[in-house]
Amino acid sequence: MAEKVPAAQNDQGSDGFSTLYRNAVAVTLVWILIVAGSFSWSVYHERKHTLEMARNEARSAFNKDLALRLWATSHGGVYVTPDDRTPPNPYLSHLPDRDVLTLSGKKLTLMNPAYMLRQTMQDYEKLYGVKGHITSLKLLNPMNMPDEWQRKALNELDRGAAEVAGVAEIRGEKYLRLMRPMLTKKGCLKCHGHQGYTVGDVRGGVGVSVPMMPYYRTEYTIIKNYLWTNGAVLLAGLLAIGFVSFRSKKRISEKHEADKKLRESEERMSLLFNSLPDFIVQVGTDMKVVWANQCVTEVKPDAVGQYCYRVFRAASRLCPDCPVRQCMESGTIVSEELAYEGFTEREGETWWSLTGIPLKDESGTVTGAIEVCRNITDRVEMEASLRQSQKMEAIGTLAGGIAHDFNNILGGIIGYTELVQGDVPQGSRVQDDLKEIIKSADRAKDLVRQILTFSRKSRKERKTLSIAPIIQEAVKLLRSTIPTTVEIRPAINEQSGMVNADATQMHQVMMNLCTNAAHAMQETDGVLDVSLNPVVLSEESMGIYHDLTPGPYVELRIADNGAGIDPRILPRIFEPFFTTKEQQKGTGMGLAVVHGIVKDHGGEINVESRVGAGTTFTILLPRVIEQPAADGGEQTEAEGGSGHILFVDDEKTLMDIGRRILESLGYTVTACNGSLEALDVFQQSPDEFDLVITDQTMPHMTGYNLAKRILRIKPSMSVILCTGYSDSLTPQKARDAGSKALLYKPFSRKDVARTVHDVLSADN
Repeated sequence: MAEKVPAAQNDQGSDGFSTLYRNAVAVTLVWILIVAGSFSWSVYHERKHTLEMARNEARSAFNKDLALRLWATSHGGVYVTPDDRTPPNPYLSHLPDRDVLTLSGKKLTLMNPAYMLRQTMQDYEKLYGVKGHITSLKLLNPMNMPDEWQRKALNELDRGAAEVAGVAEIRGEKYLRLMRPMLTKKGCLKCHGHQGYTVGDVRGGVGVSVPMMPYYRTEYTIIKNYLWTNGAVLLAGLLAIGFVSFRSKKRISEKHEADKKLRESEERMSLLFNSLPDFIVQVGTDMKVVWANQCVTEVKPDAVGQYCYRVFRAASRLCPDCPVRQCMESGTIVSEELAYEGFTEREGETWWSLTGIPLKDESGTVTGAIEVCRNITDRVEMEASLRQSQKMEAIGTLAGGIAHDFNNILGGIIGYTELVQGDVPQGSRVQDDLKEIIKSADRAKDLVRQILTFSRKSRKERKTLSIAPIIQEAVKLLRSTIPTTVEIRPAINEQSGMVNADATQMHQVMMNLCTNAAHAMQETDGVLDVSLNPVVLSEESMGIYHDLTPGPYVELRIADNGAGIDPRILPRIFEPFFTTKEQQKGTGMGLAVVHGIVKDHGGEINVESRVGAGTTFTILLPRVIEQPAADGGEQTEAEGGSGHILFVDDEKTLMDIGRRILESLGYTVTACNGSLEALDVFQQSPDEFDLVITDQTMPHMTGYNLAKRILRIKPSMSVILCTGYSDSLTPQKARDAGSKALLYKPFSRKDVARTVHDVLSADN
């Protein structure tokens, strides 16, 4: 009852008929295999015997040829009367005594051992069908040319083989072919010494080919007898198996009816519990599992018979405050929500709702319990995610409020400093100090942008810029934020080139990667290498950068010698919410954000790591060959002009700074400390003003609404909206309100001059 079994399968699989059928089939197959094995064994040995007999005949023929050759070799050959069959051997013409004349005047020619052996083999083939052949890889007589099989055999003999044998075809008929080496004797040197042989060398081979057809006919007759004998034995065994199976079927049918109703009841219960998505087990009073539904057995096939705490938690003892134990002790249903690792393939803790239901016998004694386990991890994580989302939203709101106020403060610092700069002689020490104040304020302004990036409320400003200063600035900031035990070794090529990027996001990439690297080296005195160089990606180097095209790039490389990354988790490091840090020490979003930023910029990121040997992140960003249009830089003087400007800001300090900056540029300024005051002033004399510059965030009326009210009064009026931070004001929304430009706080004198000049010039 450990798993659901369909009824149709149960009728044939759980009863005795199915068991009998399987056993009968198994015995039948075994019997067939035994008889077939016996037959195959007999055929195998008969064929082996056939080959051995043919090989023995070949060896006998070879021994006959060997004896003849030894006799002829020991006598240096034989002189015979030449005739049509035995003409003088043209391949012995180098011998001066090949042809001789007897005292009686009879002509004789020399038959060397090979000549004699070849004619003897020809006669033996005519009489008995056994072919003989003398062959060599260094021939005197082309008639001894080896065929393919002989060539392979000669090569094996040269490598030291004493004999080569095998079945092969000759002119479409099967022969047992055997070859042994032909060793050079002293008598052989008379005819073959000029070929470079010495006594004992393998000069070639003597082969014998025995026809296999007579042997095959005998083998076929014997195998046919085996077939008849084994067939009779097989039939007798099958009849015996059938008789025993028939008798067993009758006995099983009697038991089948008695078990049918019980089986149907078990099937209904199994179907019910197996259809539930929960993990359900029945345990005894000893906490051992006596039954488990399909959800459990799919994960733990051996659950039945084990303690429930070993099945679900791989624990060695009873769980503290176990609800199942409590339900058996109290006799009532007990439920708990617990978190523990294991049982599922999910990494880390999994949350479960555990319910214990006591089981009682007729007397009311508890005999066990039903344990129902429901995975509620998704629900718990959803609740945690919702809480985290609400917390991040609150932090983002707080960051936006801080940014608004801080930008106003920075506006005062930058504005007054720039005003003082105009009254101080150039090149003086005070002028230098004022420049440092401006630099510090600009860094604070960038810090605000980072805060807004964190809260996802900053604007995206992608432009063509040199990335080297951003990396250098990030390295300086890192030095004050990571432990002093980590040595930072920058190698930044200032001529790396330009990229089309958002500076804040590039800064965020650097901070995330370097912070991770520092965390990996927190246990040791580590080294953090940061390098920036221009590279050109060629077709040959595209192996690891699949989404890029060949061309110029800027390569940012960040390497540490820390703990490294386990290769099993390396493919997952860019997944959102995946982190190897301890709980509360990482969100799992850092590398995911880096990956998203790099991809969004048209680049690619690659990581190489070895456990114990550190990690290297390599980022490629497309390099912009064209230089950006010059904006005048710090050397360009702010352009002034003429006209009457209505300047509105609820911060008196910023109102005063804006008025003074505009007046220093040559404009006539009317400053108002609020939107209602500004609207009243404008309504009294709308034609008096050429431009309205208004802050966005003000009490009573926002700059957005003020602009719309002003444009209703005078549709041709030019309006510039200013904001340090506004969640609702975007460049598009500012245009919708009729604004000609959007000026971000804290702004410098140069920003104000350029924006006002551009707007008024466009109007004219």
